[in-house]
Amino acid sequence: MEGVFAAKHPEELDTVRALHERMRSRRDRRNRFFHSADLLDLSLTPRMCLESFCDLFDYGLKLFGDEWAKAVGGAGNLETYELLLRLERAALRDPAVSIQLMKVLQDWPRNSSSGRKVGIQIATHPEDLHLRLAVVNGGSALRNRLRALLAPA
Repeated sequence: MEGVFAAKHPEELDTVRALHERMRSRRDRRNRFFHSADLLDLSLTPRMCLESFCDLFDYGLKLFGDEWAKAVGGAGNLETYELLLRLERAALRDPAVSIQLMKVLQDWPRNSSSGRKVGIQIATHPEDLHLRLAVVNGGSALRNRLRALLAPA
């Protein structure tokens, strides 16, 4: 094909060759992904997501110090989410953390159907991280309990 194209458009030959090379490279990478074990780490795992979010919180704190801590603390739900992510990561190393977290979440008051915020609103399957993050209002008392689970024993 290149010969036919080169005869008709010799001035574009280098551009077309570069395009072909990029396409070939993408195809080869895709094929290696599906037929080789050397690219298995391209999949996203829950652990990678937890590590990424926790690193993001750590990085923000390193870059912006107290201003970052104030901003995260000023948005109560964001602080709660950070604590839940950190606890989930800690539970990967120590499954007992997950059991302790479940106890806190199971015992915590739920919001009533009347609309009054008396505690937290959480999904019915608190063992799933994405459902745990449905926490709407736990307030500082819940965050203090969660923080205590992260404290070194």
